[in-house]
Amino acid sequence: MSDNLGAAVEKSKIEVRMSDNLGAAVEKSKTEASGNLKKSFS
Repeated sequence: MSDNLGAAVEKSKIEVRMSDNLGAAVEKSKTEASGNLKKSFS
C-alpha cells in the first residue's frame, strides 16, 4: 500500500510539473501572439 501511495504521489508530482509547463507555454504563446498582433497593426 505504501508503495502504491509513493507511486501515486510521484505520478501527481509529474502531472503537476507537466501542467505548470503547459501553463507557462500557453502564457508564452499568448504573449507572443499579442506581440505579433501589435506588430502587424503598427
